[in-house]
Amino acid sequence: MSRWFRKPEAPPPEIVEQVEPVEIPVIIEVARRLEHGDPRGAVRYAFPRAIHDCSKAYQMPFPPSWTNEEFLRSLKEETMGHLPEFLKLFYQLYSPVRYGPPGTPVQYGLPRGPEPPRILPPTELPEALSGLLKGIYAEPPMWRLYIAPKIPPADPPASAEVPAQVPAPAGGKEAHP
Repeated sequence: MSRWFRKPEAPPPEIVEQVEPVEIPVIIEVARRLEHGDPRGAVRYAFPRAIHDCSKAYQMPFPPSWTNEEFLRSLKEETMGHLPEFLKLFYQLYSPVRYGPPGTPVQYGLPRGPEPPRILPPTELPEALSGLLKGIYAEPPMWRLYIAPKIPPADPPASAEVPAQVPAPAGGKEAHP
């Protein structure tokens, strides 16, 4: 009698979509440059690519006449989540590195209340850069830029049979079509 009132067993879970780890070329190149001791080069390399990827992922225009600040002001937090905040922090790293002489202090942090952004010591620049890039490329439209579509191998159609090799004539010379 107990089998009439028992719940049926749940079906096994079905995998609807498989997502493989995505390797972001910008993050890989930045890690390589940081490993070689070039944090300034890593920042100068990564910022323009992150801005380009952002405009591509969110289909936002970035006219050649605009400055980086104008592009950053055009970002909307309602549709982009935390990405505008990450990019504004990234610009704080990029601007002194790109436009200032080596050793220019980097003010890092969004102003929250009366406290000004803190001065980032040069030893913390690699960690801050890596964290920002991971935050930027954690947004789904950003990492989806680097997903290669999985295309199953196409089977040749039945009509496309491989022609049999024609044996060479008895004289040792090959026949030319």
